[in-house]
Amino acid sequence: MIIVADTSPINYLVLIGLQDILPTLFGQIIIPEGVLAELQAPATPSVVGQWIANRPLNNFSLNATREEKLNNPNYSGDPDEALNAQLDET
Repeated sequence: MIIVADTSPINYLVLIGLQDILPTLFGQIIIPEGVLAELQAPATPSVVGQWIANRPLNNFSLNATREEKLNNPNYSGDPDEALNAQLDET
């Protein structure tokens, strides 16, 4: 199963040392660009910033590139809609 992660669950799971539960439960986790930006923000706890910089690439991936979104026939201009369409196809 593939899920799209929001900032708060990742942030708090990293803070309590349980970030590995997401891939155990769901397999592949997609981190949207906005979530990545929030996890890299200066106000983010340092342990979270370090984790996102060194996240396990085999389970945590960034969402589709802008070019991939624009090439998706289901893309209407809303990045979240294009990502959801991609997930629906899997």
